[in-house]
Amino acid sequence: MLTDKHYQVNLTSANRTLFPDTSLSLIERAGPEELNILARKLYSDFHGVEESEKQFDFLIQKVLLRTSIGDFVVDNNLSSENVIVVECIDREPAPDPCFSLPHKDWVSGVRCASDCIISSCYDGTVHAWNLAARPIGHFKAHEAIINGLCIIPGSMEDENVMRIATASADQSVVMTEFDRSKSKFIRTHVGHGHEEAALCVSSNTLGSRLATGGSDNYLKIWNANSPKDVAKDWTEEPSNKPTKVGASNVAAITPIVTLAGHRSRITGTCWMNEDHVITSSWDHTICVWDTILLDRVSSLACTCSLTAVSYSPLNQLLISGSVDDYVRLWDPRSNEGKMVRSVYVGHSKWVSAVDWSKTNEHLFVSASYDGLMKLWDFRSTKVALYDLSGHSDRLLCCDFSSPTFMLSGGVDGTVNVYRTTKEC
Repeated sequence: MLTDKHYQVNLTSANRTLFPDTSLSLIERAGPEELNILARKLYSDFHGVEESEKQFDFLIQKVLLRTSIGDFVVDNNLSSENVIVVECIDREPAPDPCFSLPHKDWVSGVRCASDCIISSCYDGTVHAWNLAARPIGHFKAHEAIINGLCIIPGSMEDENVMRIATASADQSVVMTEFDRSKSKFIRTHVGHGHEEAALCVSSNTLGSRLATGGSDNYLKIWNANSPKDVAKDWTEEPSNKPTKVGASNVAAITPIVTLAGHRSRITGTCWMNEDHVITSSWDHTICVWDTILLDRVSSLACTCSLTAVSYSPLNQLLISGSVDDYVRLWDPRSNEGKMVRSVYVGHSKWVSAVDWSKTNEHLFVSASYDGLMKLWDFRSTKVALYDLSGHSDRLLCCDFSSPTFMLSGGVDGTVNVYRTTKEC
């Protein structure tokens, strides 16, 4: 008769704040749920409280345990003769659906600021919402599809004013100021330079430079602090009809740098630091560019077309979306930079957008044509932490700019907002 195998385990927690180190003998079938029962009992005894309802996750060699401990040992080629160190950490709480924001067309971009949400649509409009789900303004930024949206950081003389940039199929990039106290948009700059559709836009952290990528395969850098003319208000009237795009009193700008090297359209841009830009492309590469030396610093090769890219200054790692349904993790500092570090499996269709958390180095979100946004811990490649549903069609964008909210938008014309705490 076969008997179950046992493993010697040292269950620990960071700085022993949850409970003291504990030696255990675990049956090979034991997994996260069985470990949770043990950890809750240890936590309750150590803190002198009743049986805790806390939920925990478990790390073995910096990888989240998502299977039985026996399967983990086999999958990761661990020795069954050695004591296995299992670190107990607090489980990330499940995000709660908070509210949905309706639009009249496909939602191509969404960003969450400190006190409002900005979204863009295929009908060329940009929308502003407060965190109580009420619309506070919208305007017509472009006559064609808006493909990319970003909030330009940096202090303004008026703290109520924020800056926004949009990239469009009309080949232009538009910079706009939004006065939250007056619910007014002021279109300040229109940039021309792309020969085909502008597909993506991002700002450096100082708010001094913009990077755009296009169907023309070019990366273009713009001065986000270009002098502006006395601009006209481009805001909605009480009739709720956004004013049409016009050109009077709006400063015209051109790129300060154009960088060539991609062999197909650029689908995503983000900034590594104030001078280095990262791009993703349909040519199966991620490139890092030096905007001072005007050269490509490195190139990371993928096996398929890439749809999006995001960089985290917290962990100095990249994530990318692609047409083969996978999210990939890259380390641009690695000498083996041509090799992907991890592949995340879970989506069933194209991954259209990815975004790192700005406050937690382990977390990111991905959006897909399968209609799901997924919340991931990069230490777990086979199973996402949570699937965030609610859309009826393909997703085109996602955002994790806020430590409190996660947002997704897509073809069904809605932005869905999820919160990491119980209160909306």
